[in-house]
Amino acid sequence: MGSLIGPYLVGVVLPMFGQGGVFSLGAMCFVIAAAAVWILGIETRGLALETLVSEAVESDAQGVLSPARE
Repeated sequence: MGSLIGPYLVGVVLPMFGQGGVFSLGAMCFVIAAAAVWILGIETRGLALETLVSEAVESDAQGVLSPARE
């Protein structure tokens, strides 16, 4: 989706705000992506893949989404 919208936005932003606007657009996209991972992501440090998969299957079977940050 981003590969379709990105070039269009650059074409719109560049004439209005210049190179700084395009840089700011890219930086804003990275900040939004980082915030999404921070909020929706789960901590995986020190966990085996098998543990992560079994927890995902259990939570899916219960129909409950576990919070990323407690």
